[in-house]
Amino acid sequence: MGKAVIKCAITILLIVGPNSYVVGDEIQTTFQQAQAFFDNGDYRRTIELCQQLIARDPSYASVYVLLAMAYDGLGQYRRAISNYERGVALNADFSIAYDHIGTDYDRLGEHEKAITYYAKVLEKYPNDQKIYYNMCIAYQSLGRHQEALSHCQRAIELDPNYTEAYNNLGSVYGTIGQLDKAIASFKKVLEIDPGDYLAYNNLGFAYYSTGQIERAIESHQKAIEINPGYAEAYSSLGGVYLSLDKPKEAKKYFLEAKKLFEQRNDHKNTRRLEDLLKSLP
Repeated sequence: MGKAVIKCAITILLIVGPNSYVVGDEIQTTFQQAQAFFDNGDYRRTIELCQQLIARDPSYASVYVLLAMAYDGLGQYRRAISNYERGVALNADFSIAYDHIGTDYDRLGEHEKAITYYAKVLEKYPNDQKIYYNMCIAYQSLGRHQEALSHCQRAIELDPNYTEAYNNLGSVYGTIGQLDKAIASFKKVLEIDPGDYLAYNNLGFAYYSTGQIERAIESHQKAIEINPGYAEAYSSLGGVYLSLDKPKEAKKYFLEAKKLFEQRNDHKNTRRLEDLLKSLP
């Protein structure tokens, strides 16, 4: 369940109100303005208007959920969680917001809490493949690989074309050393979507781990061909060439990766590559 689903629910609930009465025109108009600001990515203005609405009447669940989504947009995840919970407390129809709470706890590294909230969503939506996928990621982060596998597999059962789930399934298989299954999972992604550059990059890692160096290079290069701005593929390819004792080729790809990481303000990977480049001739 993504933002579009929740936004639709917010609009409906605002019009009828949490207790099935129509809200005032002024409140409805202000809410619609807040929602428009959110849709345009102006999260601070969204927050300002939502806070004005809450000051007037703190009983509308819709406002708290929209406020939470705006805090998510700013990366203020604890504030988002608090407001999602207030929205659900006021109107149980917003229980799908538990998905967003789980995602926020994952972002905060609190994966056990994330799983608890994902499970709450499954109580009401037992066939939501996205929730199983999210639980797979949370279990993987905890190192609980068998549970991660079973949840990714369930997501795929519910949606046989779920490429993200196949990608993550392959990642889990790779982590536990079942590389043939990892390769098969990434190839399945590419059967469904030949333009999935993430699958090509993942396939490159798997091929490298099985000693298939030429295939690894070809896979990383294919990822770059599909998405020339994908920094991770350049970094991966640089790593392959470095392991082959080809520092000149490695440096070329590391420099490109560093530039791309800088452009997206990924300071951690930028520093990592700066340190690595210092060690190269």
